[in-house]
Amino acid sequence: AEFLPSISTTIHYSQLLGEIMLSTDGGLTIETGTPEVWLEAVTLDVGSVFESWLGPTLDTMYNIIVPFKPVVDLLLLDIEIGVATLQFIDLAYLRLPAANVDLAKKILNVIRTTIEFLEKTKGLADEGKLNFGDFHLTAESVKDPDAETTEADVRGANAASERGTSAKTQEALDGPDQKGVPNDSSKSKPKGVSTTSAFSIPLLDNPLTVLDFLLGRGETTLFYYDLPDLDLFFEYQQSYPVYPGLNVGLFGNIGAATNFDFGFDTRGSASGWRPTSIRHRSARSSTAFSSTTTASKALRAMHPRWFSPRRWGRSPAWASAAGSRSACAAASRPRSTST
Repeated sequence: AEFLPSISTTIHYSQLLGEIMLSTDGGLTIETGTPEVWLEAVTLDVGSVFESWLGPTLDTMYNIIVPFKPVVDLLLLDIEIGVATLQFIDLAYLRLPAANVDLAKKILNVIRTTIEFLEKTKGLADEGKLNFGDFHLTAESVKDPDAETTEADVRGANAASERGTSAKTQEALDGPDQKGVPNDSSKSKPKGVSTTSAFSIPLLDNPLTVLDFLLGRGETTLFYYDLPDLDLFFEYQQSYPVYPGLNVGLFGNIGAATNFDFGFDTRGSASGWRPTSIRHRSARSSTAFSSTTTASKALRAMHPRWFSPRRWGRSPAWASAAGSRSACAAASRPRSTST
């Protein structure tokens, strides 16, 4: 699992190869049956997911977000004034609507809990396996390698409560505490990503994503996190009399803004990998993206690197956030070809 997560299954294939009928009216006819394919006990190794791409992706996220920690700590700093305890950000109530400041407080706390969450995810490398049950592919999915998979293809999958999800894995699936910040339902999200949560690891909780990953169908999103956007700016000025005719003035402004979407998908290998037989597959690579950019080429090793937003483009479907930096990581099997 150095480059790709480990998934095991038993493939069943059934088809009527030929039915010969001879009649005096129609003569000789030969018909073949529709192939039936089902995958038995599709099992995903959670530890291999973390070791192959999820761990490096979360590490890259951490490196992007952690520089904001001093700003978050300053704005949420508790200040004792004798009769009450205030936070530094409470000065914004003097200049901004209370609803805007309340939301900014929640988002600052989400950034803090996200950093704490990323610091606790190291233990996922020791987790066990998830049994997604059986996938019964539809005739269309079997016949057409480019057909989009549907819920009908995974109708035999186990329910979430039947997959053997450990407490630590479930904690990772829940993601950072969003502190009451509502999910932005106006943003378009890729197939398989939760529409009710800002944080999603589809490869660990969505059978359809697991199937797409196995079959190499489309650009499968394996991980997604829409960090709530922070937009805070206010000016403060106050004059204090010291002596008659002498005042001391305090003047300043505070501004903080973030706008990040994080994710990991198989875009880098959309045209470079596809199962060619039951026993052989060409190499597959995956691409991590953050903010407004994504790598359009696969790399040969799983090492997070910085890339200029001007160098790498992304499709309009993901152009929903703005940021000054981006991070990319990719994985590929030995002897793979970067595309």
